[in-house]
Amino acid sequence: MRRAVNYLLDLQAHESIAYAQFLAGMAFNNASQGYVQTLAWQVSHFYHQPLTICNAVLLP
Repeated sequence: MRRAVNYLLDLQAHESIAYAQFLAGMAFNNASQGYVQTLAWQVSHFYHQPLTICNAVLLP
């Protein structure tokens, strides 16, 4: 990532970041992260807790 930021014309670095984002999206999709995020948002507002904590509790 540093290489992509420091050298804006380094296409190899930008391609690597794009591929990493693609893999992360696939991982979140396989983990049903969208459902967890939706539930966590509701729970976090109801119990006044940080969203990240609610995600961590609901994800398993």
